[in-house]
Amino acid sequence: MDSINSIKSAQLNGSANQYEIPATMRKDGSWRKARRVKPGFVPQEEVPLYTPKGKRVAQTSQYPPGWHPTVATTSAKTKPEKPKQITIEKPKEKPAEIKDKKNVPEKIDVKDVTEKIQSISLSSEALNDPTIEISKKLKRLRRRLRESDALNDKIVSGEITSPEKDQLEKIARRKEFEKEIEQLEEERLKLRQLKPMKNT
Repeated sequence: MDSINSIKSAQLNGSANQYEIPATMRKDGSWRKARRVKPGFVPQEEVPLYTPKGKRVAQTSQYPPGWHPTVATTSAKTKPEKPKQITIEKPKEKPAEIKDKKNVPEKIDVKDVTEKIQSISLSSEALNDPTIEISKKLKRLRRRLRESDALNDKIVSGEITSPEKDQLEKIARRKEFEKEIEQLEEERLKLRQLKPMKNT
């Protein structure tokens, strides 16, 4: 409130674009300095709080946004009436008789279906194909061989200065991996040669 009186009593200073608010005394007895302000200055305490648009609309009108009572009442009165439609009821038809009784789906019990599914079994050759297991072992051994080669390269290049015990063992087993790979490839080759004979 004190600032309102001080702004009203602001005096025009030498320049046309500046006013001066004279010094005032605070409640505790200390003095505020005189301030220079531009015309139209509003102190911070007197600036109105911001209210969102939706809140302002809600406070000013009793209707939802975009709805006006006079427009709503006139539009309700001017709605054209729909003409009544006459419906013709068709006589209920009997379901068509089935000509081919062979194509009619039978009622199937769940028990019968489950029994049929359980009776189906895959051939043991497809499940226990030794060539598949040999291929998996070969893939695993080739990966270990690549890892041992990578470790050896890192040690030679100096990336690994002090290799761990496990790493040294893996490098030492390189020849072992190569022998196993050769044996498995021979086995797989023999099985592939025997397989066509079984099929004929």
